[in-house]
Amino acid sequence: MARFSVKKTEVKKEEIPGRGLVDLVFSWSLKDVLNEDLYKYQMRKIPQSFSSMKEYMASFCDPLAEETHADLLSGMSTLSQAPTREIFFVKQFVKWKTPKDLFYHVTLESVRKFKDRGGRYEPVAWDLIAITDVRPKCIADLVSPTDPILMPEIVLPAFWKKNCSAAFADVRYRICSSDLNDSQKDAVLSCLVTRECHHQSTVKLIWGPPGTGKTKAVGFMLCSLLRMKCRTLTCAPTNTALLVVTQRLLKNVTGSLEYDTYGLGDVVLFGNSEQMKIFDRPDLLDVFLDNCVKILYECLVSSSGWKEVVKNMNLALDFLRSLETLLCTDTVADKGLKQLSGENEQSRLDEAAQLKECESTIPLQLPGLHHAILIGDEQQLPAMVKSKVSEKAEFGRSLLQRLVLLGQKKELLNVQHRMHPSISLFPNRVFYENQILDGPNVKERRHEKRFLQGNMFDSYSFVNVAHGKEEFNSSHSLKNMVEVAVVSEIVASLFKESVFTKKKVKVGIISPYKAQVYAIGEKVKNYSADSNDDFSISVHSVDGFQGGEEDMIIVSTVRCNINGVVGVLKNRQRANVALTCARHCLWILGDEATLIKRCTIWKDLVIDAKKRGCFYNADEDKSLAQAITIALVQHNQIHILLNMDSFLFKKARWKVC
Repeated sequence: MARFSVKKTEVKKEEIPGRGLVDLVFSWSLKDVLNEDLYKYQMRKIPQSFSSMKEYMASFCDPLAEETHADLLSGMSTLSQAPTREIFFVKQFVKWKTPKDLFYHVTLESVRKFKDRGGRYEPVAWDLIAITDVRPKCIADLVSPTDPILMPEIVLPAFWKKNCSAAFADVRYRICSSDLNDSQKDAVLSCLVTRECHHQSTVKLIWGPPGTGKTKAVGFMLCSLLRMKCRTLTCAPTNTALLVVTQRLLKNVTGSLEYDTYGLGDVVLFGNSEQMKIFDRPDLLDVFLDNCVKILYECLVSSSGWKEVVKNMNLALDFLRSLETLLCTDTVADKGLKQLSGENEQSRLDEAAQLKECESTIPLQLPGLHHAILIGDEQQLPAMVKSKVSEKAEFGRSLLQRLVLLGQKKELLNVQHRMHPSISLFPNRVFYENQILDGPNVKERRHEKRFLQGNMFDSYSFVNVAHGKEEFNSSHSLKNMVEVAVVSEIVASLFKESVFTKKKVKVGIISPYKAQVYAIGEKVKNYSADSNDDFSISVHSVDGFQGGEEDMIIVSTVRCNINGVVGVLKNRQRANVALTCARHCLWILGDEATLIKRCTIWKDLVIDAKKRGCFYNADEDKSLAQAITIALVQHNQIHILLNMDSFLFKKARWKVC
């Protein structure tokens, strides 16, 4: 009898993206989590060059682990304030085996019950959840082995784009005859030309300083690619930036003679509807993927049996594969778009300087990719890195910044259309070596707006608040209540003027310190809540306002000390963001004595303001002097007022010593 051996076929287990990192995090004990130096002595600076792709990818592993650890450690400090939700039922997934695979189906108590108790927590993807039998009030409450910490899967951002051949002459003519400035035209054309380059891979960098029209250039580029029937994916690091790009694209598409409308799948926006607040934007709802799928379902739903259903499913898949222009944030690109078939010739990433280099490696590994386009400004703030150890290892460096350091050529957008020339003068000189030109629109007389009387409130000024005191709040962030009082008084004056003149005023107030942002927000909240449609006010951290702009910006620098310590202010990229987001007026509040003591960008700014005649003392204005006096009394700093050098005695005819 013949004997046959049957070879067992190995079933390949489903791979989990980021599994290595998840396993590493699960291996940490609570002691490891609380150890600030867990990776300190094994961290190596990410090098400039590499011998292989394997070495390049491996260089990000330790910094990524340390950054994850720092994020987890930071969350521990607010453990007692974390929201809660009761677990009703837990069931292990059958396909995964313990102890290595910890996957469970968890059923929570009903929403109505926890709302009745005043709860507001609804778990979302990537939340960190601690399972305990009591609500923890401190870290020690998590020590029990029966109370494990569960970590969600970590997904890194990505971007992707596909292009196909099409006639180029018509698009070139349209670009050349458009209202783009010359630098925008050159940048758009240089990127579109790459699709004709099939024999080698290319990377294009577009350098877009503040106000130079990055969004306009990207919108025109995407519209041109849509006209060329080129399949495209464009990503941005935040929902806000993505929605702005999408709106610009749709404006260009619907404004074209041929595109008074667009077909299902021509433009698709992909992401989380709640985070995007998509239902508050009816102009974007038509291109939102979930809505497109709903429309497609209604068209394809059938009651003619399973064969018809399969046919319709194939039609739906064909729809997904034939999408023309897709837009999404980096965090969802890799999750939802790998399944789309076809080779991906080009990639485009907006605000690329705000994305960690390791995050860019995901989309760059998509099959068939030949060309990449990175758009951003490395002179502005990069991605945030919590761990000081990872920061020293250059973990926050973007791919755009690396390529610039290696000498990669950049297409510079060199005309700014946002800032009044008096505002753009200083940042153009110190950050961009006077390479940026002021556009015709900002030179026009109508761009020069006066919201308050007095030279102190001209288009650009430094206002010296010399009597403040910096202090820490409970979260170890700094605030200066005298500067808060000055800001509040200026806002009050602006509001009165707006009511009297019926002029529309949009005010942005920014500070590098969260405590100052909160203090100012509390002081001016009555104005922001007012029903007057002509007056609006917003208060943000400098980091949180990156990419934003307002008619008027008030900067509160906070620092006031005898040693000249300026802390996070010394970061040139943060200073650049603060100084370039105003259209018509930029008023900078700070203590001259503190800011000029050390060689920082702020010393240069104060000296420049004096040379240009833009330097003023806050106490020279009667209403501001009164606000300062009240603030000093309220915060037990009356001794400053009694000093012979204080503003109370400056104009005194007689002094008794």
